[in-house]
Amino acid sequence: MKRARYGGYRGRATATDLLRMLAVVLFVVVVLVCGGLMLGQDYIVYTDDGLRLELPFFQREEPEQDDLGEVEVIVEPEQSEQQEEPDKPAPAQEEPLRAVELTMESVMDGTALEQARQAGANAIVLDMKNQWGRLGYYSELSAAREAGSNLYGQEINQKLKELGEEITLIAQVSCFKDHQLGDSMHYAIETNPGRRWMDESGVRWSDPGKEPVRAYLAGVVRELAALGVDEILLVHWGYPTAEDGHLEYIKKSAGYDQSRVGEVIDGFLTELNRALEGTETKLSLYCEAQVLSDANDLSGRRVEQISALSGNVWTEDTARAGGLLSAAGVADWEKKLTLVGAAFDQENKNSQAILHTKEP
Repeated sequence: MKRARYGGYRGRATATDLLRMLAVVLFVVVVLVCGGLMLGQDYIVYTDDGLRLELPFFQREEPEQDDLGEVEVIVEPEQSEQQEEPDKPAPAQEEPLRAVELTMESVMDGTALEQARQAGANAIVLDMKNQWGRLGYYSELSAAREAGSNLYGQEINQKLKELGEEITLIAQVSCFKDHQLGDSMHYAIETNPGRRWMDESGVRWSDPGKEPVRAYLAGVVRELAALGVDEILLVHWGYPTAEDGHLEYIKKSAGYDQSRVGEVIDGFLTELNRALEGTETKLSLYCEAQVLSDANDLSGRRVEQISALSGNVWTEDTARAGGLLSAAGVADWEKKLTLVGAAFDQENKNSQAILHTKEP
């Protein structure tokens, strides 16, 4: 008879067994979680939204950055289209004129510059056309050649140019008191008998009312400017006065109408200003204050004419001349005055000049 095999009977699981199994499972889960936290703490990111797990195989590689520490951000203000220029040094104050008259011989022998420096001058006055009509430079004008006015050869012009590069040059020009030009009836002031008028010093005059005379002087001014002369000082730039001689001997004509002498001289100065257009040469006048203030003066010179000058007013009486200029409404009249004296006044900051009366 066969023996049947039977397994041992275990019976059904109780509640206690289930609790034990649940406790074991929970324990295993806790162990796994704790282990995972310990191993994955490098991949846990704390954000404002809570914890986030960033596993290595889900991360994007970021470029390495140098550790620069704290970086200061500087915001530069917007620059305007026109930037302000840095402060420029103030220009040096212009040195007042200190002019001394020298002879043409000093130019010929090369001593003019040294003589000026010894005199304390920063400018030289040269008699480029004296009362006898002699010229201190070589002129190409036909009137100058016809009258024999050239006193020097052409080499004098080069010497003048070289001197002008070293120091300020002022050319003194005797306008109508011109014995050489006045020797010709074509240019001279005529007398009633039809002769050439002569002043008390025995010098003949050219007639301001004659167009060839004015044209000649305009040509002289142009030539001097071409030589680089800085300033042209006009003397005897009007008709003769009673102090010069007997005006009653002068022939009355369209050129010498005593009621129109001012208009003639006005036109003459306008012609000279036009001759200097485009140059840097200034036009200045030597003025006797008593003549400009004399309402009965017959020279045709008037204080109002000075307002159109580019240069200065040279006079021995700056106080009186200044009052006349101011009363006539001449702009910047203080800057236009040059005191003519026998020596420089070092305390005076205005322009000064030493002029000499000499015969050729």
